[in-house]
Amino acid sequence: MGFNGFELDEDLKAVRNLIRDFTDREIRPLAEQFDQENLYIPEELWRKMGRLGLFGFTIPEEFGGNHLGYLALAVAIEEVSKGAGVMYSPVAGQNGAFNGAIIDSGTPEQKQKYLPGTAEGRLKGAFALTEPNVGSDARGMQTVAALEGECWIINGQKTFITNADRADYIITFAKTEEGTVCLIVDKDAKGLSIGATERKMGIHGVGLNNVFYTDCRVPVENQIGKVGEGFLNAKDSLMGARLGVAAGALGLAQEAIDVAVEYAKQRVQFGRPISQFQNTQFVLAECQTKLDAARLLTYRCAAALDAGKHETYMASMAKYYATETANQVADKCLQVFGGYGYCAGYPIERIYRDLRIFTIFDGTSEVHKMIISKKMGVR
Repeated sequence: MGFNGFELDEDLKAVRNLIRDFTDREIRPLAEQFDQENLYIPEELWRKMGRLGLFGFTIPEEFGGNHLGYLALAVAIEEVSKGAGVMYSPVAGQNGAFNGAIIDSGTPEQKQKYLPGTAEGRLKGAFALTEPNVGSDARGMQTVAALEGECWIINGQKTFITNADRADYIITFAKTEEGTVCLIVDKDAKGLSIGATERKMGIHGVGLNNVFYTDCRVPVENQIGKVGEGFLNAKDSLMGARLGVAAGALGLAQEAIDVAVEYAKQRVQFGRPISQFQNTQFVLAECQTKLDAARLLTYRCAAALDAGKHETYMASMAKYYATETANQVADKCLQVFGGYGYCAGYPIERIYRDLRIFTIFDGTSEVHKMIISKKMGVR
């Protein structure tokens, strides 16, 4: 499977079409319930997604995955996000931040324990790095861990943790005297508690919670990699996560364009559809052109990851440009709808709200511009 710089190969097109059909059948009909009723992603849908292989793109075949890679993952996230923005989260998470550290640095026992269930959708993960006073500057974290016999004892708090309330395990980062450590904290760990679910502007249907560690005991066999290398695990996991955010933004913005085009063909003003007015044509043409450019940056990042090139700046470029562009596109497309675009019940209103968080989580646009400028030698 591959990407020649301009077009997906036939295998990837087949993957895209398979997931597009699944999205139209299983996800799109639930979009308004996710948003208006805050319906959590049903367990049966998780299992169906697992059976289709949506959680196994980065997991080796020996542990239940299909290992189709990051480009196939980007295509998949884009397609499910068209159906409902919230669906970006489980596909990106289960293939990226939730298990990336285990895939890259986990022991054979850890991989056997967590990866097959994750690929099947039977196990759900979460990724806990952000803290109340520590967002972009993760090195200032205040959560601590101390080794006591055969257990790590964690104390601290994490915030804005996606899927924490439903997770079977939480990838947790904490400071020690020797540096940062990465630990797998099972949901039934003594001293672990999950706070109330935040009320959000968009991306309804998946929880966002505080996570509290109070003398939380984690067996030493749940340590991933070496003490002092926790940030390396976080860095690699975040590259896949940022690719996922970019792909999710692409899917939502493409849906915004598609619904705006259909609306413009049907909305009649001054005796003809507004799609026949040059201004409408120009707005939509600009939107599609900018989004296609963002897609190329995103696919370049995915292809590089598949080739083993972990270039942080590529993920930053894709995440920054795709999410900023997607928000601009949603704004322009909402304008095509006029007053109706501001009303609940129209997909563009939901898309507009869902997209706003994409420039914030997994690194704000400002952080990614810092990473890009550093690569340029601007200091």
